[in-house]
Amino acid sequence: RVLFRSDSDPLCDPDADEADESWVLKKLRHENSSSVVLNCPGCFTPVCFDCEGHEKYAQYRASEVVNCVTDSSQVYSFIPQGPLPTTQETYHPVKCTVCNTEVAVIDQQNTYHLFNVLPSDG
Repeated sequence: RVLFRSDSDPLCDPDADEADESWVLKKLRHENSSSVVLNCPGCFTPVCFDCEGHEKYAQYRASEVVNCVTDSSQVYSFIPQGPLPTTQETYHPVKCTVCNTEVAVIDQQNTYHLFNVLPSDG
C-alpha cells in the first residue's frame, strides 16, 4: 500500500529545479559568469549574480547589480598615489534596497565595486 506519491502531489513539481536553474541562467547570469552569488550582509538579499573577484582582496566588480540603488547625492573622491600625475576619481555609494546597507560603489565608467558583501556558492 502506497501512502504518498510525489508524482500525484499537485504541489510537487519534479521538473521545477531544472526550470528554475534555466531561468536563472537566462535572466541573471551570463556565459562564463562566476559561480559566486553576492549577498547583502545586513539582510542576505542577493545583490549580484555575475561578478569578477579581485585577485588580492575580498572585493568584486560587476557591470550589473540587483536589489540595489545608487545614492547620487553622495560623492566619494579618491586621488590615486603614484609617480605620474593622475586625476581625481569619484564614486557614488550603492545601497541595498531592502535594508539600506552600503554594499558597493559605482565609478564613472558605471562599474560596480562590491566590497561589503557575503559571497555564496551559486
